[in-house]
Amino acid sequence: MKIVEVYKNSGTSQTTGKEWHSTELLLSNNDEMFETRMLVRLMPKCAETFNFRKGDVVDIDILHEVREYNSRFYNQISAWRVTPSVF
Repeated sequence: MKIVEVYKNSGTSQTTGKEWHSTELLLSNNDEMFETRMLVRLMPKCAETFNFRKGDVVDIDILHEVREYNSRFYNQISAWRVTPSVF
């Protein structure tokens, strides 16, 4: 998958006052007939070692989770490993 954009977010927790940081990747798969995009949040250990940039082609291992809140379901896609692609 190709990295289209890297989003680095940070803020302060309203309840604890601690700072938080997150990194999200917008990925694109151009190998198919129709372009497929996916927004993936990097898990903390993966984000610490993340050294890729926009335009890099990577292999990514993901974890897909579904959560329920007030009878609605929400998807979250997290990456636990990102490596350079060999192709």
